[in-house]
Amino acid sequence: MQKKKNNKKKASKGQGSAPKKTKATNQQVMVKATGGGDHGFLDPMTGLSKVAQIYAASLANPTIDMEAALPSFPAMMTRKMHVYSKGVFSTGTLASGNFGWILFDPLRAAVQDLDCVDISLTTSTSTLALQTVPVVGDALFAFSNSEYLAASIGVTPLAQFRLVSACIRVRYIGTNLNEGGQLVGLMDPNHGSLAGKTFANFDAYDESVRFPVDKKWTMISWKPVEASDLSFVSAFPAKGNATYPMGFAVQGPSGVQIPLEYEVYANFEFTGTNVRQKTPSPVDTLGFDAVHAITATGDIGSPHQKDPKAHAAQTTKAAGAYLHRVGSKPHPKSKSGWDTAGDILKGIGGVAGSILSFL
Repeated sequence: MQKKKNNKKKASKGQGSAPKKTKATNQQVMVKATGGGDHGFLDPMTGLSKVAQIYAASLANPTIDMEAALPSFPAMMTRKMHVYSKGVFSTGTLASGNFGWILFDPLRAAVQDLDCVDISLTTSTSTLALQTVPVVGDALFAFSNSEYLAASIGVTPLAQFRLVSACIRVRYIGTNLNEGGQLVGLMDPNHGSLAGKTFANFDAYDESVRFPVDKKWTMISWKPVEASDLSFVSAFPAKGNATYPMGFAVQGPSGVQIPLEYEVYANFEFTGTNVRQKTPSPVDTLGFDAVHAITATGDIGSPHQKDPKAHAAQTTKAAGAYLHRVGSKPHPKSKSGWDTAGDILKGIGGVAGSILSFL
Protein backbone atom coordinates (compact mmCIF):
# COMPACT_ATOMS: atom_id res chain seq x y z
CA MET A 1 0.00 0.00 0.00
CA GLN A 2 2.82 2.34 0.79
CA LYS A 3 4.27 1.76 -2.65
CA LYS A 4 1.01 2.59 -4.35
CA LYS A 5 0.69 5.74 -2.22
CA ASN A 6 4.11 6.95 -3.30
CA ASN A 7 3.29 6.31 -6.94
CA LYS A 8 0.12 8.29 -6.65
CA LYS A 9 1.98 11.21 -5.12
CA LYS A 10 4.54 11.20 -7.90
CA ALA A 11 1.85 11.09 -10.54
CA SER A 12 -0.01 13.93 -8.86
CA LYS A 13 3.12 16.03 -8.68
CA GLY A 14 3.88 15.41 -12.34
CA GLN A 15 0.39 16.39 -13.47
CA GLY A 16 0.22 19.57 -11.45
CA SER A 17 3.65 21.03 -12.21
CA ALA A 18 4.82 22.97 -15.26
CA PRO A 19 7.39 21.46 -17.63
CA LYS A 20 10.89 21.77 -16.29
CA LYS A 21 12.76 24.67 -17.86
CA THR A 22 16.27 24.02 -19.03
CA LYS A 23 18.97 26.62 -19.50
CA ALA A 24 19.37 27.72 -23.10
CA THR A 25 22.43 26.29 -24.75
CA ASN A 26 24.41 27.37 -27.77
CA GLN A 27 22.46 25.05 -30.04
CA GLN A 28 23.95 25.03 -33.50
CA VAL A 29 21.53 25.33 -36.38
CA MET A 30 22.95 24.37 -39.73
CA VAL A 31 22.49 26.55 -42.80
CA LYS A 32 22.91 25.19 -46.32
CA ALA A 33 26.39 26.48 -46.99
CA THR A 34 28.15 23.40 -48.29
CA GLY A 35 25.71 22.05 -50.83
CA GLY A 36 26.27 18.38 -49.99
CA GLY A 37 26.70 15.93 -47.16
CA ASP A 38 29.98 17.41 -45.96
CA HIS A 39 28.42 19.72 -43.37
CA GLY A 40 30.53 21.36 -40.69
CA PHE A 41 29.70 23.65 -37.81
CA LEU A 42 30.55 27.19 -36.87
CA ASP A 43 30.28 28.73 -33.42
CA PRO A 44 26.90 30.53 -33.53
CA MET A 45 28.01 33.13 -30.93
CA THR A 46 28.30 35.93 -33.48
CA GLY A 47 25.39 38.17 -32.56
CA LEU A 48 24.18 38.12 -36.16
CA SER A 49 20.64 37.07 -36.98
CA LYS A 50 20.06 34.09 -39.24
CA VAL A 51 19.33 36.25 -42.28
CA ALA A 52 22.48 38.35 -41.76
CA GLN A 53 24.66 35.27 -41.34
CA ILE A 54 23.33 33.75 -44.55
CA TYR A 55 23.79 37.04 -46.39
CA ALA A 56 27.43 37.31 -45.28
CA ALA A 57 28.08 33.69 -46.24
CA SER A 58 26.44 34.13 -49.63
CA LEU A 59 28.55 37.17 -50.50
CA ALA A 60 31.70 35.16 -49.83
CA ASN A 61 30.44 31.90 -51.35
CA PRO A 62 27.65 32.46 -53.89
CA THR A 63 28.13 28.96 -55.34
CA ILE A 64 25.68 27.46 -52.82
CA ASP A 65 21.92 28.00 -52.82
CA MET A 66 21.29 29.33 -49.32
CA GLU A 67 18.10 31.25 -50.21
CA ALA A 68 19.99 34.40 -49.29
CA ALA A 69 18.24 37.75 -48.98
CA LEU A 70 19.22 41.31 -48.15
CA PRO A 71 18.39 41.93 -44.47
CA SER A 72 17.58 45.59 -45.20
CA PHE A 73 14.47 47.65 -44.50
CA PRO A 74 11.65 47.05 -45.20
CA ALA A 75 10.85 43.42 -44.49
CA MET A 76 9.01 41.85 -47.41
CA MET A 77 8.07 38.68 -49.18
CA THR A 78 10.38 37.76 -52.05
CA ARG A 79 11.21 34.76 -54.17
CA LYS A 80 14.82 33.61 -53.84
CA MET A 81 16.51 32.13 -56.89
CA HIS A 82 19.95 30.59 -57.40
CA VAL A 83 21.17 30.52 -61.02
CA TYR A 84 24.38 29.51 -62.75
CA SER A 85 26.15 28.89 -66.04
CA LYS A 86 29.04 26.49 -66.59
CA GLY A 87 31.26 25.70 -69.53
CA VAL A 88 34.69 25.79 -71.15
CA PHE A 89 36.62 28.52 -72.94
CA SER A 90 40.04 28.74 -74.53
CA THR A 91 42.82 31.12 -75.39
CA GLY A 92 42.73 32.42 -78.95
CA THR A 93 44.95 31.86 -81.96
CA LEU A 94 48.71 31.81 -81.52
CA ALA A 95 49.10 34.41 -84.26
CA SER A 96 47.11 36.94 -82.22
CA GLY A 97 49.07 36.37 -79.02
CA ASN A 98 47.27 33.41 -77.44
CA PHE A 99 44.91 35.68 -75.48
CA GLY A 100 41.73 34.45 -73.85
CA TRP A 101 39.03 36.01 -71.73
CA ILE A 102 35.78 35.50 -69.88
CA LEU A 103 33.43 38.32 -68.87
CA PHE A 104 30.40 38.11 -66.59
CA ASP A 105 27.40 40.40 -66.09
CA PRO A 106 25.52 39.20 -62.97
CA LEU A 107 22.42 41.34 -63.58
CA ARG A 108 21.73 39.78 -66.97
CA ALA A 109 21.89 36.35 -65.31
CA ALA A 110 18.47 37.09 -63.76
CA VAL A 111 16.83 35.80 -66.97
CA GLN A 112 17.53 32.86 -69.24
CA ASP A 113 17.31 34.57 -72.63
CA LEU A 114 19.88 37.35 -72.24
CA ASP A 115 23.55 36.41 -72.48
CA CYS A 116 25.43 37.01 -69.25
CA VAL A 117 28.80 35.45 -70.14
CA ASP A 118 31.20 36.32 -72.97
CA ILE A 119 34.07 33.89 -73.62
CA SER A 120 36.91 33.49 -76.10
CA LEU A 121 37.35 30.52 -78.44
CA THR A 122 40.28 28.77 -80.06
CA THR A 123 39.47 30.80 -83.18
CA SER A 124 39.48 34.17 -81.39
CA THR A 125 41.80 36.63 -83.11
CA SER A 126 41.59 39.63 -80.80
CA THR A 127 44.98 41.02 -79.84
CA LEU A 128 43.37 42.67 -76.82
CA ALA A 129 42.94 40.73 -73.62
CA LEU A 130 39.16 41.12 -73.74
CA GLN A 131 36.60 41.32 -76.51
CA THR A 132 32.85 41.90 -76.38
CA VAL A 133 32.13 42.69 -80.03
CA PRO A 134 30.47 39.53 -81.38
CA VAL A 135 32.75 38.83 -84.34
CA VAL A 136 31.81 35.63 -86.17
CA GLY A 137 33.89 32.78 -84.79
CA ASP A 138 35.63 35.07 -82.32
CA ALA A 139 33.45 34.95 -79.21
CA LEU A 140 30.69 32.88 -77.66
CA PHE A 141 27.89 34.03 -75.40
CA ALA A 142 26.41 31.89 -72.63
CA PHE A 143 23.20 32.09 -70.61
CA SER A 144 22.02 31.32 -67.08
CA ASN A 145 19.42 28.72 -66.12
CA SER A 146 17.01 31.25 -64.60
CA GLU A 147 13.31 30.42 -64.74
CA TYR A 148 12.42 33.93 -65.94
CA LEU A 149 12.46 35.47 -69.40
CA ALA A 150 13.38 39.08 -70.08
CA ALA A 151 9.76 39.77 -71.04
CA SER A 152 8.76 38.82 -67.48
CA ILE A 153 10.77 41.70 -65.98
CA GLY A 154 9.47 45.26 -65.84
CA VAL A 155 7.30 47.63 -63.86
CA THR A 156 4.29 46.33 -61.92
CA PRO A 157 2.57 43.94 -62.47
CA LEU A 158 5.70 42.39 -63.99
CA ALA A 159 8.53 41.10 -61.79
CA GLN A 160 11.42 43.15 -60.42
CA PHE A 161 14.65 41.73 -59.02
CA ARG A 162 17.72 42.61 -57.03
CA LEU A 163 21.08 40.92 -56.95
CA VAL A 164 22.10 39.46 -53.58
CA SER A 165 25.44 37.84 -54.47
CA ALA A 166 27.36 36.53 -57.47
CA CYS A 167 30.75 35.17 -58.47
CA ILE A 168 32.85 33.92 -61.36
CA ARG A 169 35.59 31.33 -61.09
CA VAL A 170 37.95 29.65 -63.57
CA ARG A 171 40.57 26.88 -63.61
CA TYR A 172 42.82 25.12 -66.11
CA ILE A 173 41.61 21.70 -67.32
CA GLY A 174 44.28 20.71 -69.82
CA THR A 175 47.23 18.37 -69.53
CA ASN A 176 50.02 18.79 -67.00
CA LEU A 177 52.47 19.17 -69.88
CA ASN A 178 50.74 22.29 -71.25
CA GLU A 179 49.86 23.85 -67.90
CA GLY A 180 51.26 27.37 -67.81
CA GLY A 181 50.67 31.00 -68.62
CA GLN A 182 49.00 33.61 -66.46
CA LEU A 183 45.59 35.04 -65.74
CA VAL A 184 44.51 38.30 -64.16
CA GLY A 185 41.10 38.87 -62.60
CA LEU A 186 39.19 42.02 -61.80
CA MET A 187 35.82 43.35 -60.74
CA ASP A 188 35.71 47.00 -61.72
CA PRO A 189 35.52 48.96 -58.43
CA ASN A 190 32.70 51.09 -59.86
CA HIS A 191 31.04 48.25 -61.76
CA GLY A 192 32.22 49.72 -65.03
CA SER A 193 32.83 47.66 -68.14
CA LEU A 194 35.92 45.52 -68.67
CA ALA A 195 35.40 45.51 -72.42
CA GLY A 196 38.60 46.04 -74.39
CA LYS A 197 40.93 46.17 -71.40
CA THR A 198 44.43 44.69 -71.66
CA PHE A 199 46.68 43.12 -69.03
CA ALA A 200 48.28 46.51 -68.48
CA ASN A 201 44.86 48.10 -67.93
CA PHE A 202 44.04 45.44 -65.35
CA ASP A 203 47.29 46.02 -63.48
CA ALA A 204 46.39 49.68 -63.00
CA TYR A 205 43.69 48.64 -60.51
CA ASP A 206 44.51 47.88 -56.89
CA GLU A 207 41.76 45.25 -56.94
CA SER A 208 43.29 43.15 -59.74
CA VAL A 209 45.46 40.13 -58.97
CA ARG A 210 47.61 37.95 -61.23
CA PHE A 211 47.85 34.19 -60.83
CA PRO A 212 49.68 31.43 -62.67
CA VAL A 213 47.35 29.31 -64.77
CA ASP A 214 46.78 26.09 -62.81
CA LYS A 215 44.08 23.66 -61.75
CA LYS A 216 43.00 25.60 -58.67
CA TRP A 217 39.78 27.59 -58.80
CA THR A 218 40.46 31.31 -59.01
CA MET A 219 37.37 33.22 -57.93
CA ILE A 220 35.95 36.76 -57.85
CA SER A 221 32.87 37.52 -55.75
CA TRP A 222 30.62 40.44 -56.62
CA LYS A 223 29.91 43.06 -53.98
CA PRO A 224 27.68 46.15 -53.93
CA VAL A 225 29.47 49.49 -54.24
CA GLU A 226 26.55 51.93 -54.52
CA ALA A 227 23.11 52.21 -52.93
CA SER A 228 21.51 51.44 -56.28
CA ASP A 229 23.18 48.00 -56.21
CA LEU A 230 20.87 47.09 -53.32
CA SER A 231 17.63 48.20 -54.99
CA PHE A 232 15.11 46.29 -57.05
CA VAL A 233 15.46 46.93 -60.77
CA SER A 234 13.14 46.41 -63.72
CA ALA A 235 15.63 46.76 -66.60
CA PHE A 236 18.93 45.25 -67.71
CA PRO A 237 22.32 46.71 -68.64
CA ALA A 238 22.65 47.17 -72.38
CA LYS A 239 24.62 44.53 -74.22
CA GLY A 240 28.12 45.53 -75.30
CA ASN A 241 30.63 47.92 -73.81
CA ALA A 242 28.26 49.15 -71.10
CA THR A 243 28.17 45.85 -69.26
CA TYR A 244 30.39 42.96 -68.02
CA PRO A 245 31.91 44.44 -64.84
CA MET A 246 33.89 41.34 -63.78
CA GLY A 247 36.03 38.72 -65.43
CA PHE A 248 39.43 37.26 -66.26
CA ALA A 249 42.01 37.78 -68.98
CA VAL A 250 44.28 34.84 -69.81
CA GLN A 251 47.50 34.42 -71.74
CA GLY A 252 48.59 30.89 -72.51
CA PRO A 253 52.16 29.58 -72.56
CA SER A 254 54.25 30.10 -75.66
CA GLY A 255 53.07 28.02 -78.60
CA VAL A 256 50.12 26.30 -76.87
CA GLN A 257 46.42 27.15 -76.75
CA ILE A 258 44.96 26.14 -73.40
CA PRO A 259 41.41 25.18 -72.27
CA LEU A 260 39.87 26.50 -69.07
CA GLU A 261 36.70 25.68 -67.20
CA TYR A 262 34.40 28.39 -65.88
CA GLU A 263 31.45 28.64 -63.50
CA VAL A 264 29.34 31.70 -62.76
CA TYR A 265 26.71 31.88 -60.02
CA ALA A 266 24.19 34.49 -58.94
CA ASN A 267 21.56 34.73 -56.21
CA PHE A 268 18.52 36.95 -56.67
CA GLU A 269 15.38 38.14 -54.95
CA PHE A 270 12.29 38.62 -57.10
CA THR A 271 9.18 40.58 -56.20
CA GLY A 272 6.07 41.69 -58.02
CA THR A 273 2.37 41.01 -58.29
CA ASN A 274 2.76 37.89 -60.39
CA VAL A 275 5.76 36.41 -58.56
CA ARG A 276 4.99 33.15 -56.78
CA GLN A 277 6.81 31.04 -54.16
CA LYS A 278 7.67 34.04 -52.00
CA THR A 279 9.21 33.62 -48.56
CA PRO A 280 9.90 36.21 -45.84
CA SER A 281 12.97 38.47 -46.07
CA PRO A 282 13.42 39.72 -42.48
CA VAL A 283 15.22 42.89 -41.43
CA ASP A 284 18.43 43.12 -39.41
CA THR A 285 19.80 46.61 -39.92
CA LEU A 286 22.67 46.18 -37.47
CA GLY A 287 23.72 42.91 -39.03
CA PHE A 288 23.31 44.37 -42.51
CA ASP A 289 25.63 47.27 -41.64
CA ALA A 290 28.18 44.94 -40.06
CA VAL A 291 28.30 42.69 -43.12
CA HIS A 292 28.84 45.65 -45.44
CA ALA A 293 31.50 47.14 -43.20
CA ILE A 294 33.48 43.91 -43.49
CA THR A 295 32.89 43.23 -47.18
CA ALA A 296 33.57 46.82 -48.24
CA THR A 297 37.13 46.66 -46.92
CA GLY A 298 37.83 42.92 -47.18
CA ASP A 299 38.86 40.71 -50.07
CA ILE A 300 35.37 40.17 -51.45
CA GLY A 301 35.50 41.73 -54.88
CA SER A 302 39.15 40.77 -55.40
CA PRO A 303 40.40 37.58 -57.09
CA HIS A 304 41.53 34.82 -54.72
CA GLN A 305 42.06 31.07 -54.46
CA LYS A 306 40.60 30.53 -50.99
CA ASP A 307 38.37 27.62 -50.11
CA PRO A 308 34.82 29.03 -50.52
CA LYS A 309 33.45 27.30 -47.41
CA ALA A 310 36.23 28.59 -45.20
CA HIS A 311 35.98 32.04 -46.75
CA ALA A 312 32.25 32.17 -46.00
CA ALA A 313 32.79 31.11 -42.39
CA GLN A 314 35.58 33.62 -41.92
CA THR A 315 33.51 36.46 -43.38
CA THR A 316 30.58 35.69 -41.10
CA LYS A 317 32.78 35.52 -38.02
CA ALA A 318 34.43 38.82 -38.93
CA ALA A 319 31.05 40.52 -39.37
CA GLY A 320 29.94 39.22 -35.98
CA ALA A 321 33.14 40.47 -34.32
CA TYR A 322 32.66 43.87 -35.94
CA LEU A 323 29.09 44.05 -34.65
CA HIS A 324 30.16 43.23 -31.09
CA ARG A 325 32.95 45.79 -31.17
CA VAL A 326 31.15 48.84 -32.54
CA GLY A 327 27.47 47.94 -32.41
CA SER A 328 24.95 48.05 -29.62
CA LYS A 329 24.95 44.31 -28.92
CA PRO A 330 27.28 43.11 -26.14
CA HIS A 331 29.45 40.12 -26.87
CA PRO A 332 27.77 37.00 -25.41
CA LYS A 333 30.99 35.99 -23.64
CA SER A 334 31.87 39.43 -22.29
CA LYS A 335 30.84 40.20 -18.70
CA SER A 336 31.43 43.91 -19.23
CA GLY A 337 29.36 44.08 -22.41
CA TRP A 338 32.39 44.74 -24.62
CA ASP A 339 34.71 42.48 -26.53
CA THR A 340 38.18 41.73 -25.39
CA ALA A 341 40.87 41.75 -28.06
CA GLY A 342 41.14 38.00 -27.70
CA ASP A 343 37.44 37.52 -28.34
CA ILE A 344 37.60 39.60 -31.52
CA LEU A 345 40.66 37.83 -32.86
CA LYS A 346 39.18 34.46 -32.03
CA GLY A 347 35.96 35.40 -33.81
CA ILE A 348 37.77 36.60 -36.91
CA GLY A 349 40.22 33.74 -37.03
CA GLY A 350 37.80 30.86 -36.62
CA VAL A 351 37.14 28.88 -39.78
CA ALA A 352 34.65 26.07 -40.29
CA GLY A 353 33.08 24.16 -43.13
CA SER A 354 29.64 25.80 -43.09
CA ILE A 355 27.62 28.61 -41.61
CA LEU A 356 25.41 28.11 -38.59
CA SER A 357 22.64 30.39 -37.44
CA PHE A 358 20.72 31.18 -34.34
CA LEU A 359 17.96 33.61 -33.42
